[in-house]
Amino acid sequence: MLPGQLAADSHEAGQRRPGDFEAQVSQRPIAVHGLEHLGATDRGVTMFRNQIRRGIRAVSAGEDPAGIFRDGGAAIPTYCNDTVVRVPPARTPERDRKLLRATGRKLAEGYIAQPPLYKIKRGKREEYVETEDDMANMLLELGAEGQELVQVKTKKTFKEKTLLELLRLLVELESLSRGISRHRIDLAKYFQFYTGRKGLPLYYIRTDGEEHFLYDDEELAKFAKKNDLDLEELEKASVSAKAQYVELFEASEIAGLSKKLEKFGVSLEEYYPQDSKPAFKLVGEKTQAFAGLRDVLLAIQEEGRRGMTIQRYKGLGEMNPTQLWETTMDPAKRTILKVTQEDAVEAEQMFTTLMGEEVEPRKQFLEEHALEVKNLDV
Repeated sequence: MLPGQLAADSHEAGQRRPGDFEAQVSQRPIAVHGLEHLGATDRGVTMFRNQIRRGIRAVSAGEDPAGIFRDGGAAIPTYCNDTVVRVPPARTPERDRKLLRATGRKLAEGYIAQPPLYKIKRGKREEYVETEDDMANMLLELGAEGQELVQVKTKKTFKEKTLLELLRLLVELESLSRGISRHRIDLAKYFQFYTGRKGLPLYYIRTDGEEHFLYDDEELAKFAKKNDLDLEELEKASVSAKAQYVELFEASEIAGLSKKLEKFGVSLEEYYPQDSKPAFKLVGEKTQAFAGLRDVLLAIQEEGRRGMTIQRYKGLGEMNPTQLWETTMDPAKRTILKVTQEDAVEAEQMFTTLMGEEVEPRKQFLEEHALEVKNLDV
């Protein structure tokens, strides 16, 4: 017997150090709930009792309790609306193991239910938002409602559909810009290097306190040879090191966005201007002046959030049973994602790096990719 499974040696000892035995005996043969003093940690007990109570009432009314399904078929429905697949046994244990492994791999490349990322509340209205893009579009639509953007220099006006199209381009640009700025690069300075013919520099090198921006592989090779640089060693250096070399993967996409912005009559330099002189006015309930388009975007997003309570879900455990059913488990409403495994070797290597027993590879991975994180839940 383990401690607590038998009565204490004396009544006094049982009162001072009660165990499982004392907890069970204190409930009486038939528990009287009115005499209990439940605390916050007993929430699960009350939820379970309520579930049993609802089940008893459903049976009394001639109905099935929640979670009971009577549909026939090859798959067995479970309480979570998932399925248990019947796999007939093979002729030999060895073949049976192979069959189970093969079936498991196919199931792994199956479908999973996607929970929403956000729950928003504005006044009495509650709504679930599936993705970051949906959330961004909602904030833009709410924030831009009734607003006009005026370019001070040309007096050009953006409103309604045109304003939203411009703002969506700015959202993309902001996301890509964060990829550049994680290397501690001054974006206003970097955007000055944009040319219609070359685009933006693809490489950035910092040595001896000086910054160098290089447009292509040819320029990079010449610079490395001239300055006797080992690019592989430099690439391993952190952003705080004395010397640094990085490939700016976002450069080509930003250059493509720049051409789209030019069709609206605005330039990349107007997103991160070098001076603070007002270049745009946002006219709505009030008139606001801004030096750059990034400030305009942030102001409209902030206006969209006004009066709104936003809850971001980190996992299904943050939802109560009703929310979980409404958003993720109800077959009539849920969103299903298909999961595929394109490269089994790479997947296994990544799993071993992040979840294996070796600490050093995991530490190195975190150091190399820490600044690439977009959404960090702590």
